[in-house]
Amino acid sequence: MGDGSSIPDVEDVPQAVFRALVNEHSHNQNEKHVGYAVSQSLTELMHYLEPSQVIGVKAHAKSRDDDETFKGISPEGAAAYCVDVTECLTTEIKMNYDYERYGRFPWSHIKDFLEMKTTPVDDLTVRSLTLRLESNTIRDELRKVLTDMGLSDTDYLRNPFFFTLESRQAKDEERDYVKKHNDEEFLKRVGYRVLELQNMYSLRAQQGKKDPLARTKSGDVYPRDFEDMAFNYNDKTTQNFGALYSQFLINKLKEPFSRNLVNKTRKIWTSDGQWKRESETDVDDITEEATS
Repeated sequence: MGDGSSIPDVEDVPQAVFRALVNEHSHNQNEKHVGYAVSQSLTELMHYLEPSQVIGVKAHAKSRDDDETFKGISPEGAAAYCVDVTECLTTEIKMNYDYERYGRFPWSHIKDFLEMKTTPVDDLTVRSLTLRLESNTIRDELRKVLTDMGLSDTDYLRNPFFFTLESRQAKDEERDYVKKHNDEEFLKRVGYRVLELQNMYSLRAQQGKKDPLARTKSGDVYPRDFEDMAFNYNDKTTQNFGALYSQFLINKLKEPFSRNLVNKTRKIWTSDGQWKRESETDVDDITEEATS
């Protein structure tokens, strides 16, 4: 394992990776990118993904049966004029799939269930999605970054890589992409939301291996903790970021989805020391380095 001799402490890892991205891999030090999928629709996502790529899914749906909705018993007296009671039949469907517990993602059976006439919904809304992606390009490029930032043991970085995306409300121009790639009825039910890229782990980090990559003054550094700092680090008020916020990794994530279903939002380091979306900034906000 690596001795971590050029990594004084784990807190220095984000800055070291940031310098490697900027100096050796042509990343602009004044901009980063946030990746996201433009649909929460499980059916839409599975048009592009193979079941073997899906490692974890949390999804849900809720349906109200209008035929079973009726006016309930109202209170008596004066309260009857301002209190209205309605009773309805609501069906809620929840899915919490994990590969370790259930094996291969049973998409064909889920699809059959959604297509049954007796099923009250025809789609599920994805709240969280974890994918596995085999990529020698990711492995080799990230090994270069880790070598540049001083980690001697880069061979631990192995296929596959695991990406997790989580639901959040769509913002600004993201809403246009969501509208373009989702059925109107689906949007009426769930609103305008995206699945934002949250983290990425290599095989050993995903497995939670406890073999130290580096020994620092704070103690041993294990794969998952190290990758949280090297790949997933994201602080709004610090001018560095992990590799997950580089165009390179977001573009690699686009490959299984097609280039249309995954997009990215550009953020700029501003003169007041914050990362902001372009729509949040004006000319005076942008640092001199960003405009040079």
